[in-house]
Formats: sequence, structure tokens, C-alpha cells
Amino acid sequence: MPVEKNDSITVPLDKLKNDAIVPLKWQQIFQDRNSDYYLVNYENKSKVTEEEHVGMLFIEKSKVEEFKGVVKDGQITVSEKFQYGQPNKAGNKRFLVYHNKDNKPYQHRFVDNMLTKYGSMGAEALEKMGMMKPNEMVDLISGLELTLNILSP
Repeated sequence: MPVEKNDSITVPLDKLKNDAIVPLKWQQIFQDRNSDYYLVNYENKSKVTEEEHVGMLFIEKSKVEEFKGVVKDGQITVSEKFQYGQPNKAGNKRFLVYHNKDNKPYQHRFVDNMLTKYGSMGAEALEKMGMMKPNEMVDLISGLELTLNILSP
């Protein structure tokens, strides 16, 4: 079962470093937009025995201090402050996004730009995290034009 609202996740704050930044560019209301996001892994403490107990978390650089302020002992509860993206309706391989919700990039931008930055290293990391294999990444990216979703109550 994918990560959902009220799950408790562990986030390694020491991994929020400049080499973990993924730049995103998109168009919104006919204007070019861009923002930098930190990419870190999370572990879902609420679902530690399940297959999908780890995932990716994108934190907008301008929101990182706010994020650090709500993380207690490396843990945070997933709330409506997060949005999520996923490659299919079943919710498999769901990733979380903590950012200014006025930003409306399509969810594939996160995966596209992460793969561009990290290349094969990114693909290998995704596979090691149990996120997806390279052929699944192609399925994820091709035709994926959905906006990020809000975690509803």
C-alpha cells in the first residue's frame, strides 16, 4: 500500500545537501517557471513491513527550513502539506513533494529531471530503493501528464 496521509515517515535531514538538488522547469499559465528541489529517500514507519515502505521525497529548496522545523527526531507525519505523484492509478511507486502548492508542475517533471541529473546512477538508485526498474521508468515517463495530487483528509 502506498504512502498516505497520517503515515509517519523518517527523513534523513543530513542528506539535504547541494549535491542532492534537482532543478525543475515547467510552464504554468503560459509562463516559464523553475525551482530547485532536494531529493531524499524516506522510510514509511507506518508501513515498514510492506513492500513499498521506502520512497522518494522532493523538498523545494525555498521550503527546506520550514520542513526542517516540522521534522522531529527525523520523523514527520504526512499531512495535507504534502502532495504526491505516482505512475499509475493504483498508487504504486508513489513519491512525495513538499513545496509551495502554487507551483503546478506535472508529476513527470520530477522523475524526468531526476533521471537527467543522475543518469544511470539515478536509475540504479531507484532500482536499489525498490522504486522501479529501468523499463518501468520508460512506462512512467511516456505519456505521463498528470498534475500532482493533494493528500485529502
